Amino acid sequence: MLSLFQRTLGEQAVNAGKTVAMMGSEARTKTDMAVKERLILAAKQEFGLELFDVLVGLDDQGWLPPDRDVRSIYDQCKRDIDNFLKKKDEKQERLRHLGGEGGTGVLSSSAMRKSSGATNTPAITYGKEVSPQQSGTMASF
Repeated sequence: MLSLFQRTLGEQAVNAGKTVAMMGSEARTKTDMAVKERLILAAKQEFGLELFDVLVGLDDQGWLPPDRDVRSIYDQCKRDIDNFLKKKDEKQERLRHLGGEGGTGVLSSSAMRKSSGATNTPAITYGKEVSPQQSGTMASF
């Protein structure tokens, strides 16, 4: 016959196992909820992208949403996007001014110098030409 201590110890072990299983189940459930929330957010973002494109097309044809709230949200979003595009254009112009090629690269092709090896390495010029000997050294700054 098991002593009271042995039964209590056995019950504690069973309870500990149940607790660990419940904690694992809780963690799995929380993870599943986080995944579902992310899927919901992705669906809303996709909806917004599609709806915005439709509203832009309708706006180009002269149609305005009859609902003031929808129109207000659309107008604000369009203003925000126009501001982002303006800032992007300004950055591209700045890259051109700094010697970038149309905003597609950071360094101009004139800043590419032959190194002592077989590869080309960029030399940052900041307004003055750098000799091949200076390329890759602190003297080019």
